[in-house]
Amino acid sequence: MMAPTASATPSSDGAATVSAAVTAPASFTHPGVLLGKSQLDLIRTRVNGGVEPQKSAWSQMLASSYASLSYTPHPRSTVECGPSSNPDYGCSDEREDAIAAYTDALAWYVTGNTSYAKKAIQIMDAWSGTITTHTNSNAPLQTGWAGTVWSESAEIVKYTYGGGWSNSARFDTMLRNVYLPVVIQGAPDKNGNWELIMMDAAVGISVHLDDAASYNKAMSIFTGRVPAYVYTTSDGSQPAYPPRSSVNTTSELINYWFGQSTFVNGLAQETCRDFGHTGWGIDAIAHVAETARLQGTDLWSQLATRMRYTYEFHAGYDNGASVPSSICGGNANLGLGPVTEIGYSALHNRLGLSLANTQKYTLAHRPEGTDDHWIAWETLTHGDIGTPTSSDFSVSLSPVSGSVKAGSAVSAAVSTAVTSGSAESVALSASGLPSGASASFSPSSVTSGGSSTLTITTGAATPAGTYAVTVTGTAATGTHTATYTLTVTTGSAANDFSVALSPASGSVTAGSAATTTVSTAVTSGSAESVALSASGLPSGASASFSPSAVTSGGSSTLTITTSAATPAGTYAVTVTGTAATGTHTATYTLTVTAPSGGTCNPAWTATASYIPNDKVSYSGHNYTALYWSTGVTPGSAIAWNIWQDNGTC
Repeated sequence: MMAPTASATPSSDGAATVSAAVTAPASFTHPGVLLGKSQLDLIRTRVNGGVEPQKSAWSQMLASSYASLSYTPHPRSTVECGPSSNPDYGCSDEREDAIAAYTDALAWYVTGNTSYAKKAIQIMDAWSGTITTHTNSNAPLQTGWAGTVWSESAEIVKYTYGGGWSNSARFDTMLRNVYLPVVIQGAPDKNGNWELIMMDAAVGISVHLDDAASYNKAMSIFTGRVPAYVYTTSDGSQPAYPPRSSVNTTSELINYWFGQSTFVNGLAQETCRDFGHTGWGIDAIAHVAETARLQGTDLWSQLATRMRYTYEFHAGYDNGASVPSSICGGNANLGLGPVTEIGYSALHNRLGLSLANTQKYTLAHRPEGTDDHWIAWETLTHGDIGTPTSSDFSVSLSPVSGSVKAGSAVSAAVSTAVTSGSAESVALSASGLPSGASASFSPSSVTSGGSSTLTITTGAATPAGTYAVTVTGTAATGTHTATYTLTVTTGSAANDFSVALSPASGSVTAGSAATTTVSTAVTSGSAESVALSASGLPSGASASFSPSAVTSGGSSTLTITTSAATPAGTYAVTVTGTAATGTHTATYTLTVTAPSGGTCNPAWTATASYIPNDKVSYSGHNYTALYWSTGVTPGSAIAWNIWQDNGTC
C-alpha cells in the first residue's frame, strides 16, 4: 500500500486537458529551455560535492565520446533521412553532434572550463554554417530530434558563457529558417511521438528566439495532442481523436492505437507498438512541461493525473508485472528507455505524488544516459531535483492517563500515523518515569502507521504521585512525542480499564461485513477480565468478537455483519467492555449503503496503481478509491480507508 501524501494534489479531472490556453510570458526567461539557472547551479553543486545520483551520472557523461574535447563535428548541407533513418545521410551525425554540443554545454557550466564552451560553439558553428534542409520521409522527426537538443545547447552557452560567441546570430538564423518552419507544423497523422517531439523542439526554439507567436502556436498543438496520446477514463469511453488528423471514426482510432480497443488509465497511443517509442512521447511531454514551468506556466499540476497514470502503467510492466491479455493481446514490447527522471522529479519531488512503479524503474536504470537520438543525461540534470515531500509522522496514546498501585503495571496503546511523505521506521522510547519504574514497548519500533503497546511497570518502592511520562517516536526525519499521565498510589488502587476502537467508523454495503480492532488498557490497579458486547445495531445486523473476552491490555476483533435487508443509513454502534469493577464504552459509526445492482466498473488488478476517485469493481462490488494504492485488494481487512464499497454490481 502506498500511503497518501499531504502535498500538492493533482487535478481531479484525469483528462487533464490544459484548463486554459498556454501563452508566452511578457518576456522569456533565459536560460529557460529544459534547464534554468538555479537548476544548473544545483547540478554543479551536487557534482562538485560528490552527491548522488549526480556523481555517477557526471562520471558517465564525462566518460562518453560526446564529452571528448577532440570531438569532430560532421555537418552536411542536406540531411536525408528515410524511414527508420534509412538511408542515413547525415542523420546520425546531426543527432550525435547536437548531443555532443549539449554535453559540452553542461560540462562547461559544471566545471567552468572554457574549453567545453568553445567546443560546443565549434560544433554549433559547423552546422549553422552548413545545413540548409532536411529531406525524405523521416525529415520532420529528424528536425525535431536535432532541433530539441540544439535549442537546449544554445540556451546554456548563449546565456551563461561570457567568452563571446561571434556566430550566435547565425545559429539563431539556422534555427529560425531550417528547423522552426518544419517542426511548428506538427505531424497530425503520424504516431504521436512525432508531433510531441516536434513541439518540444518548437517550444525550445521559440524560447531561444524570443518568438512569442511561435511559442503560442506550438503550445496550442501540444495541449491538443497530449490527451490524444495518453488516455484516462475521464476522457470517455475512448481516447480523443488527434487534432487536425484524418482519424475520425472509432475503427480508425483503434487502428491508430495499434488494434487496442480496451482503454485503461495511462495507456498511450503507441503502447501496443512498443514502449520505446511511447517513452519518447512521454518524455517529450515532460520536456515541454519543464520549459513551460521555467517560463511561468505550471503545466505539471494540470497534467499530473494523466502523467502519473502513464508513468506508473508503463513502468509497472517494465518492472516485471504480467501483461494481461486485454493489453496488447498480452504481448507488450517493453523497454521505456531513459525517460523517467524528469517526470519522477516533477510529480514526486515537487508535487509530492507517490509513484512506486516509476521510482523502482528509475532507481534500477540510473544513471540514465543517452538514447543517441535526442534524450541525454537526465539523471544528471533532473535526478532527485526538486523539493522532495518530507516524510513525517505523529504519535498518540490511548488512554492518555492511568493509575496504578506501586508494584503493579499499567498499559496504553501507542499509535503512529504518516502525516506527509512516506512511511518510515519509528523507534519508541519513554522518559520521565518515577524511580523504580520501567517502560517497555511491544514492539519497540514500528513503521509509521503502525501501533505498539506501552507497559509501565512500577516497583513496590515507587513513590506515590503523578508523573508526566513522555513517549518519544524517533525516525530519520525527526522526533515526535506524546504525554502519558501516570498516577502511582501506595494504597489499594481500584482496578479500571479503557476501551478504544481502530478504526472508529466504517462503511459497508448491505449484505456485507465490516471489522474494527477493539483495544483495552489497564488504567489503574491490575488487569482484569473484560467481556465485550455491542448494541445499537441496525435491523438484520449482528456483531461478533474474536475473542469475546480479553484481559485488560489485550485486544479483540469486532465483526459487524449486515444482511441484504439491513436498511441504508448511519448507525452509532456502542461497544461495551464489562469487568467486575464496572463498564466502559466506545462508539463505532457504521454506514450501510444499499446494494447498487448497477453496471460494474472496470475490474481491479493487483499490479495497477490507483489514485483518489478511481472506480473499479471486485468480487461483484463497485469501489471508489479514497487514497493512492497498489495491490490493496478492495474489501480486504486493510482496505477500509483505501477503497469505498459502493455496493454490488
